[in-house]
Parts: sequence; structure tokens; C-alpha cells
Amino acid sequence: LIPDPLTERIADLSRMCGLRVTVEPAPANPHTNKRVDFTARGLLANGGVLYGDTVVTTVTCKSHADDAALVDGAAAAKAAAGKVGKHRDLVLAGNPDNRFLPFAGAARG
Repeated sequence: LIPDPLTERIADLSRMCGLRVTVEPAPANPHTNKRVDFTARGLLANGGVLYGDTVVTTVTCKSHADDAALVDGAAAAKAAAGKVGKHRDLVLAGNPDNRFLPFAGAARG
């Protein structure tokens, strides 16, 4: 499995800032197989880990087209909300000091 370019760029920039980043890490919660795209250590207090997941959507995607036609950034916001719903609670269940951050963007719009 090859990580996407956006994930690799975020990881590279984070490493340049002194963070310890792992791309395609083990699941945030050992009781599930849901994985995020990267983790960053060395940023949060109390040993918390930043879990991040990237997504690039297209405004021409049928599930996002209606919202995207009305508001700039709506397709990316909808994709980010989906990532939050999928990962946030699992990340926090592993350690309440952990944080989840979706990185969402929209292409062609």
C-alpha cells in the first residue's frame, strides 16, 4: 500500500518541525482495525498523540455535488466530517489526551 502524496507531504513538513511522524500506523484502538493515515508525536502535552487522516474529494462526486454547488469548501467539509465520525471516538478511547485532525481538500472546484 502506497501512501498518498498529501499524507507524505504533511509527514515531511511535520518531521521538518521536529515531530516524530509515522505514516500508516497501527490502529489507534487495538479493538478495531480502523487506521488513520499518520500519527505525530511530540506536539501534544501529557504524551498525547495527534492522529490525522487525509482525504481529497472532488466536487463532481455525486454525494458532494449538491452542497458544493451552494458553498465553497462544502465538499471538503463534508468529507472531513465523515472522517471525524469514523475516527475521533476511537482515537480518544485509546487516550483522552490524543487528538484527531482530518485534512480534507477538494479537487476540481
